[in-house]
Amino acid sequence: MLGEDIFIRPLNWADCEIADQINRLAFEMTESRLSELRRNLEIQPDGWFVAEYRSSPISSELVGMVGVVNYGSSAYIGQLAILPSFQRRGIGRALMGHVLSWLDSRKVPTILLDASEKGYPLYLQLGFTALDQSFVYALDRMPTMTRCPDGVESMRPSDIDELVEFDARIFPGNRKQVFRLMLRDFPDNAFIVRDDTGRISAFLFIQGRKLGPWVAASSEEAERLLMAAFSKSLPGFPFAVVPGMNTDADSLLRGYGFQVYRSNRHMRRGMDPGYLRPKVYGQVSFAIG
Repeated sequence: MLGEDIFIRPLNWADCEIADQINRLAFEMTESRLSELRRNLEIQPDGWFVAEYRSSPISSELVGMVGVVNYGSSAYIGQLAILPSFQRRGIGRALMGHVLSWLDSRKVPTILLDASEKGYPLYLQLGFTALDQSFVYALDRMPTMTRCPDGVESMRPSDIDELVEFDARIFPGNRKQVFRLMLRDFPDNAFIVRDDTGRISAFLFIQGRKLGPWVAASSEEAERLLMAAFSKSLPGFPFAVVPGMNTDADSLLRGYGFQVYRSNRHMRRGMDPGYLRPKVYGQVSFAIG
């Protein structure tokens, strides 16, 4: 049971550094995701929540968080994290109940998430069904590539509307705000490929060393974008969060020496949104799809 000393409220900008610490402790990470968390909050300012423990009327601390991005026809829940010392007290279930009620009030027909082993039993109890795996592929070396390959263009702000139109054929929802902020934050690391008619048929954003979002109509186009990533000076070895359904991505990445390091279960509650995961070569993240 959730104690009367635990309260759920919206996450605000002043909470971000503490929320990042909660994530790092809960998931045993050494790398900060603070900039990613702040961008997620900017994408959906009203969709991120924290659990606050109030030990007295004048003393409190944040002990958990969760977030969601509403894409219209679907939503993605992520970053459910509880401080280790406050786990097994019902806080995760309470945060999930809060965010699911938030989505139900907005009549979102499909809810997606990528579940860790620890969170998987809770999501089953809440009505989610496992559909696929999401794998982390990582490279422990960088192939030599001196220039961006022919046919790959740098993305411009004027490409965003067309990008959204292409992406909507694959991803269940409108990701315009995601793309706009990603291009703002990574202006030199965003690429597109066009088909024979001149329309966008593949794209890639590189977030530091993370490859994604990365979507392509064909494996040949996906490979050209991967080569474009290799031509950049990345701050470390690249990795991507890849749907298990995309067997072409598995072949492509293994061919360049990537290995699978871990995975989460991709789960859904609600209607089938027509998500073409075999065309996704890299998600934005486990948190927002």
